[in-house]
Amino acid sequence: MRRISRLFVWLLSLAVLTGMSWAQLIPDEFISYPKGKVSGLTGLTMIKDENGELKPFYRFQLQPELNLDKIGIGFDVVLLYNPDEGIRGEDGEKWDDLGDYLRMVRYFRYGHRRERIYFVYGALDNVFIGHGLIMGGYSNYDRRGLRLDLNSRVAGVETMLNNVSEPSLFGGRAYVRPLIGMDLPLIDRLTIGGTYITDVDPDLNKEDEEPFTVYGFDVSLPLLRNELAEVTLYDEAAFINGHGRGNATGLGFELPAGARLKVEYRMFGEDFTPTPFNYLYERIKTTDGVESMLQEEGRRGIYSLFAWGLPRKVFAWASFEDYAGDIPKVQAEIIETGLIEKVSVRGRYTKLGIEDFKDIFDLDEKSAFTLKIGFEVLPPLELVLVHEYRFRQREDGEGYETIHKTSFELGISMSY
Repeated sequence: MRRISRLFVWLLSLAVLTGMSWAQLIPDEFISYPKGKVSGLTGLTMIKDENGELKPFYRFQLQPELNLDKIGIGFDVVLLYNPDEGIRGEDGEKWDDLGDYLRMVRYFRYGHRRERIYFVYGALDNVFIGHGLIMGGYSNYDRRGLRLDLNSRVAGVETMLNNVSEPSLFGGRAYVRPLIGMDLPLIDRLTIGGTYITDVDPDLNKEDEEPFTVYGFDVSLPLLRNELAEVTLYDEAAFINGHGRGNATGLGFELPAGARLKVEYRMFGEDFTPTPFNYLYERIKTTDGVESMLQEEGRRGIYSLFAWGLPRKVFAWASFEDYAGDIPKVQAEIIETGLIEKVSVRGRYTKLGIEDFKDIFDLDEKSAFTLKIGFEVLPPLELVLVHEYRFRQREDGEGYETIHKTSFELGISMSY
């Protein structure tokens, strides 16, 4: 039964067709930045309280944004009202923290990925650094962080900071192409990189704990590059300071029709975990602490990621991990913005520790799920359904709590 479940998860991860380059967020070519857009929604949100009871809130949301080529800015003002609770923020929190007000600016962007300068202030989602062995799929759960990338033909850096109001997790990767400019086809694109990421507050249940630091080195070399496809061989080693180490050797494929694929063979020693800074990292460090992720025994196995998209239409990706002696993990995301007329869909699913077929569909502390479906009733009138099972920082700043809510919204959306 367990083998059948693993096979099903593998097929599911491919069938969901999720996608993103492993060294970046959602590629800009798959994002349609409107020159100007104003959307406003009103509706009802049901949020489960600490006792598991649903509480209704009237919801009001305003999302104006403006993009002028390299510069873009978007706002997101959300107000919830309940007669007993008064006016609250998006997840039912009180307006008593600097982070609550910083969230009104959803993003500020300068440049695009792979350009010389790329800067983003705002919510960080699906952050990949390097080839993803150290940080992959990381989310700061709708807080406001920073990303800064500087690129040139010879060298560059990619950086991140998780929270402007209360920073704790930060770092990045620097890379160099030492043979660039030489008459050595493909070999002149040899890239050597180094990554360093640290969390200075990794266990909210302890005081004066040591930072959780992971560093590593990587090397990559194109094996094939033409108009149809590109194949890259790479190797990345990672070291958790004071703990274990691991290594991933892989092949990355950029294929026709907007498809991307990577397959890695991973080897880990004891006291190590692959991609510690992942989508559930902030949640894990709140409950059991980051050291609970570390595995007592070494592991070997396969990691794969498949991505596919049609520019301005649909973008999707899925990843699957399976190691000998361990239980598998799957992540998937789909973003549809123009493939289906008058309908938009955005969904994300993460699940750790899949033991059997039923466990794939159970939502618990090892999973996260978000689904947003928009229906264009009569332009510019739009009906939106949102269902979320995710996490957010507690109001007292001591860790994260589960957010389980469903929203029904009616509003307008106009682009110009």
